[in-house]
Amino acid sequence: MKVLMITTSYPTECNPTRGVFVYYLVNNLIRRGIDVNVLTLNSYKSVSGGAGILPSLGSSFMSLLLFPVYWLHFYFKIILNARKYDLIHSNWGPTGFFSLLAKPFHRKKIILTERSSQLIFMKNKFFRFLLRHAYHNVDKLVVLSNFSRSEIANRYGGVKSTVIPNGVESSKVSKRLDRIKLKKKFGVPLDVKIVI
Repeated sequence: MKVLMITTSYPTECNPTRGVFVYYLVNNLIRRGIDVNVLTLNSYKSVSGGAGILPSLGSSFMSLLLFPVYWLHFYFKIILNARKYDLIHSNWGPTGFFSLLAKPFHRKKIILTERSSQLIFMKNKFFRFLLRHAYHNVDKLVVLSNFSRSEIANRYGGVKSTVIPNGVESSKVSKRLDRIKLKKKFGVPLDVKIVI
């Protein structure tokens, strides 16, 4: 099986933690023998860099100007690439919308994993239209928590979804951390409580 993984966030040399959950998903699928390729646009740093697309739109005039160009570019990349795959997996509501918009050209099943709680609560009518269309029309909607499933069903008209938690590799965090060593290493006073 060949899967096209579509995402706006994927690790780069400059930002190795951005979209790291998508990176882990891709690598786990590859280890299971699935042929996965990632489609992302890293050349629009003012739109999708930093804290992400939504914060960039609120803080940068250049992001607002490039936003339509970014999505048009993404749309054409989907059209040009999706035909070569058996399945499209979009990560984030807007990528799901554009995958659906391109479906007459690729005719592939689409999985959408909604990774943004910001979008679920979005009041912007344009984004809500995109999300409603995507949530109701993808072949499978995946959310990261029961809370997200409930909110999407309530806010977007009874949409059915499957919960697959966006996990952390427990093997990488299962060791008990020496808090005193960590506080000293990062210059945090020993009497300060840190809650994560």
